[in-house]
Amino acid sequence: MRNRVLPFYVVCDESYSMTDHMDTLRARLRELHHCIRANPVVSTVVRVCLIGFADTARLVVPLSAPHDMDDIGTFSTRAASNFGAVFTLLRETIERDVAELRAQSYDIHRPIVFFLSDGQPTDPAMWQHPYARLVEPAWPDRPKIVAFGIGDADPVTIRAVGEFKAFVADQNGGTSPGEALDQFAQTLADSMLSAATSPDRIDLPEQVRGYTAIRTHCC
Repeated sequence: MRNRVLPFYVVCDESYSMTDHMDTLRARLRELHHCIRANPVVSTVVRVCLIGFADTARLVVPLSAPHDMDDIGTFSTRAASNFGAVFTLLRETIERDVAELRAQSYDIHRPIVFFLSDGQPTDPAMWQHPYARLVEPAWPDRPKIVAFGIGDADPVTIRAVGEFKAFVADQNGGTSPGEALDQFAQTLADSMLSAATSPDRIDLPEQVRGYTAIRTHCC
C-alpha cells in the first residue's frame, strides 16, 4: 500500500497593516514548528508550505516534511494586499507539489489551506477569477480553505475566501490581534496533529476561541 500524505498550505498576509503583529506571528509559527517537528507521526503524513502575500505573492517555505524545515517564521511586511496574486500562486504551487508527490509514489489527500489576513484586498475587482480557478469543482486537487480574519479584515471577503470554513476575530469580545494570532496558530497545530493521527477524518475546527464562525461547512 502506498503512503498517503496531506499537504497544508499556510498563507499569511504580509501587508504593512501586519507590521505590529509580525513578531507575534513569527513566534507562534516557530512554536508550531517545534510542536509538529517533535511528533514523529506528523512527519509521515503532513507536509507544510508557507506562502506570504502583499503587493506580490511569494513562496516562503516550499512544501516539506516538518523535520526537513529549517525555519517557519520568515515572514516580513510589504505594501498592499494582492489577493489575486496569492490565489494564482497557490494554484500553481499545489499543481506542482501534487505532481511531484505522485511521482514519488505518494497518494495525496485533498490539500488544506489556512489563510490569514488582517486587511482587505487591494485588487477588489480582480481576485475573484484566480480564486475561482483555485476552487474549481472539476479540479480534484482543489484545496479546502479555512480563512481567518483579524484586525480590519472584511468579514464578507473572509467568508468568500473560506469556502470550507471561515472565522473573524471577535473584537467586540475583547480579542486582541495577538490573542487572535495565538488561536490561529493553535488551531493550525491541532489540525495538523489530527491529520497525522486520523488523516481520513481530519478534525478541522467548528469553533475557535476568540473568533466568530461565519462559514462552518463546505459548499
